[in-house]
Amino acid sequence: MRRFKDPHHFLVRDIRDTAVSRYFQMLHRDFRPYAGEIGDFPTEDEGSVRTCLAFWDIRHARQDVPASFLLTSYEQLTADTAGELARVLDFCGLPPASRDTLRTADGFADFTAMRAMELSNALDTDKLRPAVPGIPGSCKTRRGVIGGYRDYLTPEQIDYVNDATRRILVPPWQPAAFAADTAPHRLDRPP
Repeated sequence: MRRFKDPHHFLVRDIRDTAVSRYFQMLHRDFRPYAGEIGDFPTEDEGSVRTCLAFWDIRHARQDVPASFLLTSYEQLTADTAGELARVLDFCGLPPASRDTLRTADGFADFTAMRAMELSNALDTDKLRPAVPGIPGSCKTRRGVIGGYRDYLTPEQIDYVNDATRRILVPPWQPAAFAADTAPHRLDRPP
């Protein structure tokens, strides 16, 4: 079993889904709410697509800081939660978890369970409760849809994000940025 002094796990998500999620975060949960429309958000110079892609490029270039680095994605965790969690635990040098433990963790982290915890304030923190009661878009567990960006962005806006990603992001990580296109399934959740 590996033991790393400071393992770094980097979790990414399809850049288009990330942009939509970030928009709702800034619209409802930011101390300075975003005032524009969702279609304007992906082109913002700071805090949106270009900022995220620049950060990904930095992480790609500095995978050696710290010496241990693991890349995973929302899409991988959704497709195989137990398997991906086992991979992360192994990477961190932790003892292997039993199938029952992984199954329990998977159930705890299930979108529906997380939404129920948020709505009931089970974790007793304002970070994990709706910012505006009664408005589902203000929840941290807003939708949980892989490829849900298609419900919010026009084809032209999607093309803009796709082009920016191809222009800015290092090629080895572009598949992760477009992960919704190859996800084994689309998890539609209620809005």
